[in-house]
Amino acid sequence: MAEKVSIQSRPISHCSAVERAGLSTLPDGQKINYEIEQDRRTGKSSAGNLSKAG
Repeated sequence: MAEKVSIQSRPISHCSAVERAGLSTLPDGQKINYEIEQDRRTGKSSAGNLSKAG
């Protein structure tokens, strides 16, 4: 049986944030490190401070 995961429990990062982190190309399966950041204006959480793991 497949595990159900709420999209709200996973951090979202806009593609521009990924590119700003110097990760313009990621191989399939590449793991990344990130920190959860909260937008001061909207209160929404997103992934920030991205870097390649390993």
